[in-house]
Amino acid sequence: MNDACPPVQRVAAVILAAGESRRFGDSKLAATLRGRPLAQYAIDAANASTASDVIVVVGHRADELLPELRLGRARVVRNDEYAAGQSTSLHAGIHAAEDADAVVVLLADQPGVRPSLIDAVIERQRVTSAAAVVCSWNRHRSPPTLIHRALWPDVERLQGDIGARELLGHRDHVAVLEVTPAHGRLDDIDLRTDLERLERGSD
Repeated sequence: MNDACPPVQRVAAVILAAGESRRFGDSKLAATLRGRPLAQYAIDAANASTASDVIVVVGHRADELLPELRLGRARVVRNDEYAAGQSTSLHAGIHAAEDADAVVVLLADQPGVRPSLIDAVIERQRVTSAAAVVCSWNRHRSPPTLIHRALWPDVERLQGDIGARELLGHRDHVAVLEVTPAHGRLDDIDLRTDLERLERGSD
C-alpha cells in the first residue's frame, strides 16, 4: 500500500490503561501523583485536546481504578484479554474508535503529556499526510503515537505484549515530532522510584 494518507479530520485519543503494572508492584495507575491518580493526567490532557473522542481502555483491576477517575467526556472500554499483552488493548481501542480517521495512542503512565502535544501530533499528520506520527524525546521514540486507519488492519495482526512500535519501525512514511518543553515531558512510570522522583519534581 501507499503509506501516504489523506489529512485526518476525526481523531480519537486512545489511552491504554489496562496493564498489570508488574514492575511497579501494585495498582500503578491508581497511585497518586501530586494528589491525582496517575491515569488522570492522560485523561485530562486528552479531554482538553482537539481529539474528537477520548477512549480509556481498562483491564487489570479496572473496578478499583475507575471509581478514582474523573472521566469527563472520556468513555471506557474494557479489555478482558489484557493479560495477553498490550496488543490486545490496541485492538480494543481501534474497535471502539469506529469511524475515526486515526487514533492517537497515549500511555496512562505518562503524566507529563500536555494537550498541546496531542494537538501537535494531529497537526503533524495533517501537514505531512503521514500514515503515522511518532514523538521523539531525549533521542528516543515514544508515544503519543498517531496511527491512521489505513494501518489498522496491520495493528490488528499484532499479537502479544507489543505495541505499535514493532509495526511502525518498518514503515517509510512515518513522521517524527520533536517534543519541546512546551509540549510537556514523556517520562513514563515503571517503578515506585519513578513516581517518587516526579513527586519531588527532580529530573
